[in-house]
Amino acid sequence: TRLVGSEMCIRDSSDILKNRKKTVRGGSFGQYIRAHGYVMPAIVAVIDNYSSFREKTDNKYESIIWELSRDGAAFGIFLVISSGGFGSSEIQNKIADNIRNVITLDMGDKLRYIDLLRTSHIDILPEQNRKGRGLVTADGTILEFQTAVCMEADDDYERSEKIKSACEDMNLHFDGAGAAHVPEIPEKPTWFSLSENPQFNEALETGDLLPFAYEQKTASLYSIDLSDTFCYAISGKSRSGRTETLKVIAAAAAQGNGDLCIIDSPDGQLKHFAAKLDSAYVSSREELFDFAKELAETFKTRNRKKRELLESGAEDAEIYRKMCSERRKWIFVSDFASFLETVYKSGEKIGSMAPFFENILEKGRLHNIYFVFDINTDETVSMLSRKLYGTVSGYRTGVHLGGALSNQKIFDCSSIPYVEQTKVYKPGVGMAFDADGATKIVLPSSKGV
Repeated sequence: TRLVGSEMCIRDSSDILKNRKKTVRGGSFGQYIRAHGYVMPAIVAVIDNYSSFREKTDNKYESIIWELSRDGAAFGIFLVISSGGFGSSEIQNKIADNIRNVITLDMGDKLRYIDLLRTSHIDILPEQNRKGRGLVTADGTILEFQTAVCMEADDDYERSEKIKSACEDMNLHFDGAGAAHVPEIPEKPTWFSLSENPQFNEALETGDLLPFAYEQKTASLYSIDLSDTFCYAISGKSRSGRTETLKVIAAAAAQGNGDLCIIDSPDGQLKHFAAKLDSAYVSSREELFDFAKELAETFKTRNRKKRELLESGAEDAEIYRKMCSERRKWIFVSDFASFLETVYKSGEKIGSMAPFFENILEKGRLHNIYFVFDINTDETVSMLSRKLYGTVSGYRTGVHLGGALSNQKIFDCSSIPYVEQTKVYKPGVGMAFDADGATKIVLPSSKGV
């Protein structure tokens, strides 16, 4: 059991719903439990006095609550709301339309009972002036009922104190795992604090998520969804934190079961870091050529398997799952402008490598191979003429650092309010983009890797 404030409860439930939709993948909560056992707990989100909640939160959670009321039960998330009724000042009608079970108390007017219980007529009314007496629909029949009092007491204050005492006694004698703490973002987040977060290993264990940052709004960990990712861009101006972000993503990838390769700029700034992660390392043109030959063989072998799956009628989700049996590979490019210059250069001994990289970056999805690119937006003009730049930016997945979103051309910001698009972010804050939209995140430093 976890007890949190109403706002935290609703925010968390919304994030959990999003993650459960990905986990259940078209099924339902009940089907998942029957198949896997009770590994996914049911969640009850409770809002007492809904009109007050709306007022205090300026009604900013209406869309989330509507989504929970519509989809939550199918994924094991249940809403319990107390309110004075349905309507513009209480529970809005679009949410009320999704509520199937209503308990009515002391409505006073027969027509209000009829309206709330969604019936054309009722044959009984509850006894008047008796607290807790009301009407409820049970198996299609409207019945009078009496709410039970949880504890005997002379007044509400004494009852609250008794409940508090009982909870403290249960906590004292309970020897199981404690409730999850309300998440928070450390004042100076680091790789160490991120990797020690319980959510970190939980995400990695799914095999589909790579956690590397904190969501600013909820303080929960933000992860790359590998089932819907191939090329991931880290964009921003100089000194916006791009290198630190690449290091953290690489460190998280190293925790999984896979191979890493860091393609560095000629100055070799990440050579020592690559050694710490036991990563393959490329910095010269000759080394990149040799690596490209090895990578070509890997893609050739895996592409035969992918083609067989496509010919059998498999969809992307099934292909992704099947290809996960291949060893995961990560390729980190620390300086995209330098990488493009090397790839498009043609010499006597080593010709242009552009055709190979253009081909695999355009068609290489669903091979259990992932690219992460560090893109300095100060150098965009020099990259625009290269086809590879358009291919990588065309995936629209990644994180932009430094803010001023309206000035960048890689990510789609149409869903972000214009006021937010013009803001400048301090180092360590970014906007992440994936198939679900945009999420403002706080990035840790690589300290502790």
